[in-house]
Amino acid sequence: MEKWHKTVLTTVVILSACDSALPPVHTALVVEAFIEVEAPLPMIHLRETRPVDEPFSPDATAAENIAVTVWLGDQASEYVQEAEGHYGPVNTLMANALATARIEARWDGQVITGSTVIPPPLVLDSVRIQVPDTPVDGIIVGDAFIDASLTDTLRLDSLRTGAVRGLVYVIEVHAFWNSGTTVEGEYWIHTRLEHELQGSGRLDDIFLRPEALVEEAQIELDGLGRRTWTGVYAIPVEMRETPVPPHELRVAIVRSTREYAQFVAGTGDPMRREPPSNLNGGLGIIAGVSVDSIVVWVE
Repeated sequence: MEKWHKTVLTTVVILSACDSALPPVHTALVVEAFIEVEAPLPMIHLRETRPVDEPFSPDATAAENIAVTVWLGDQASEYVQEAEGHYGPVNTLMANALATARIEARWDGQVITGSTVIPPPLVLDSVRIQVPDTPVDGIIVGDAFIDASLTDTLRLDSLRTGAVRGLVYVIEVHAFWNSGTTVEGEYWIHTRLEHELQGSGRLDDIFLRPEALVEEAQIELDGLGRRTWTGVYAIPVEMRETPVPPHELRVAIVRSTREYAQFVAGTGDPMRREPPSNLNGGLGIIAGVSVDSIVVWVE
């Protein structure tokens, strides 16, 4: 069963959390600045690191009394604090494609700087949803689904992991966009599938592909010259005869720089104290982004 949908819903992104901590000998400023193409300068999130043995509190980590300036080319805007840890621009400047954005933050005797390039706009052309006629049998471990054919190899039945046998619909999503001329290594693509089906669980695992982070120039073109990405997510059901529960699906895609890709990958790495940063004198990220999403109804 295939359904084609074409609509464009542009949204302003996603912020990634960076709740790292440095040794208590000093604190560092954590900057999150995502500047979207063809949009006004955004709110910037600023926090300070805390010692590892100090209880975490979002309010306690909000940084105050910071002098912040952002440049778009040769135009500058000061920033002022609008809420705890949140700073907004004084001037309304638009981020044009291929412009260089720079940030400078002065705080507690420290100077934090960084720069990025604003990528060209990205517009999703369409998405295609493939819903199977019947669910497949497998093992559900927490939020992970594993195909039944792999259970003997992984010996999950012999481990007391809380694994239960279950049925899921494995749904494929194909997203298409026109990339124009992208230079190898210049831009990266971050894709994600999000649904809000109550009680379904995320069921994200290495055996499924609800998210990807890949160099755009390495993505193959289809016959119409479009880039295409295929994601997979799972919806559990009680019985084999149960149809797919109707639900809303958001297909989101971000075009950004290599530094953004490294930051996102590092944010999910449990072996790192903090994600990679493109800032001098501080932690976090300044990244130009182009964001688009399509919302479809799946049934």
